[in-house]
Amino acid sequence: MSEEDELEGKSLVEKEPKEISPYEQYILSWKDLSKAPIDLWLIYANKFFNYHTFTTFVSCLAIYLSEVKEVSDSSLSIVFGLLGVGGFTFGLLLGNFADRHGIKLSLILGNLMHTLKYVLLSVNQNIYFQVFVIIFLGAISVSLANPALESGIKHYTDTHYRTLAVSCYGSISYLAFLLSGIAIEILLTFGSKDEESFRLLFIYCAAVSLVAFILSFFIRDKNHQYNSENPNEEIHIVKHSGWEHTREVIILKNFWRFFIVIWMIVIIRTVFYHQSIVLPLYMDRDLGDDTHYGAMIILNQIIIILTIPFFSYTIYYIGPYTMFIIVGVIAAISPMFFMLGASYSTIIMFIVITSIGESLLAPRILEYTYEVAPRGKESVVLAISYLPLIFSIMFAGVSGGILLDNFCPEDGDKHCWKVWGIIAIITVPAVLILFFLRRFLENRKFESQPFVSCSKESQED
Repeated sequence: MSEEDELEGKSLVEKEPKEISPYEQYILSWKDLSKAPIDLWLIYANKFFNYHTFTTFVSCLAIYLSEVKEVSDSSLSIVFGLLGVGGFTFGLLLGNFADRHGIKLSLILGNLMHTLKYVLLSVNQNIYFQVFVIIFLGAISVSLANPALESGIKHYTDTHYRTLAVSCYGSISYLAFLLSGIAIEILLTFGSKDEESFRLLFIYCAAVSLVAFILSFFIRDKNHQYNSENPNEEIHIVKHSGWEHTREVIILKNFWRFFIVIWMIVIIRTVFYHQSIVLPLYMDRDLGDDTHYGAMIILNQIIIILTIPFFSYTIYYIGPYTMFIIVGVIAAISPMFFMLGASYSTIIMFIVITSIGESLLAPRILEYTYEVAPRGKESVVLAISYLPLIFSIMFAGVSGGILLDNFCPEDGDKHCWKVWGIIAIITVPAVLILFFLRRFLENRKFESQPFVSCSKESQED
């Protein structure tokens, strides 16, 4: 046999797929993840510091505005509503920045805005100035940094261990949130609910954000793709206009299916963010003690961190869309524990159930986004996928403020259990839509006509 025949035979053998069990695939994914490029680990570090400051700030924001600045529940709703509107607006305007200008620059600018936000909050205590900084700089920083971070997970991983990398990304987020709980527990236990204590918290957040800002400079951005789908292909930064770049995504039918699914997830995920907005005020007003609110956050994050590696094994058996429906049912059930009365026992039961739901949901949103996103345009779709965080916080803030004002006011008759009953009912329509409209909403990998009917591409086709 000639040398050429031997090489051809060897090539054919190598191309034959080797069947391995899901468990063997899971173990192999861990081994491959350990060999990922240094850029992935810098993305992880950036996410840790970035998310730690974000969750620390958001978890304390309702307490700070309500008890330090004495903002009314209705005004609190307006602030969170404006926060969501700002995040959505700048998310659309800056969502394609990482695709067009690179992950590195997007992270540098995003972390710079994060740091500047906390510095300004610590030096100026005027409520109107602070609200402006929170809405404006907060929205810009999130819109630049988050799509870049999540694009980085795809760019710096191979397909066969990408879902595991996403799960680790989620675990790092919750580890950061765990430390946020510790920081809040220290603040509420040993500090006071006054301007000086929160000023120190803002300074702490600024220092941590500065670390993320410095680390951003070490991420490599040249041909920022490490995809095994075609290792010889180079992906260069896109040169056409931002609108054209975005338009190439929004003319796809799959994008609009994805958009509707994401909005259903926004409604479902609102339950989880009531932990940060409604729960601390509920504990203070109905239980009469919010001292250990930080401990509840710590419990929440410990459960998530411990369960995410276990639940990541489900990726081989349960698809993302099915998981969205399962989590929706969990979200609808979890607030019902408050019907049993106000106690740490009911709060802990709520925390345990929502923690399991969050650990199932968070990695699968990113996985589903990667399935939908056209190659080279990931950050546009990722910016949209960030809506569950932005608008869940907004809806939780707006609905939480209204419900607290009507059923669990600081003074007067209290029927706080009704707050949680209504929160549970709100999620039900989203779950039903996902379940009954699945055949219309689920992502389609192959489609003869992928463009929406009103686009010029569909008419040309």
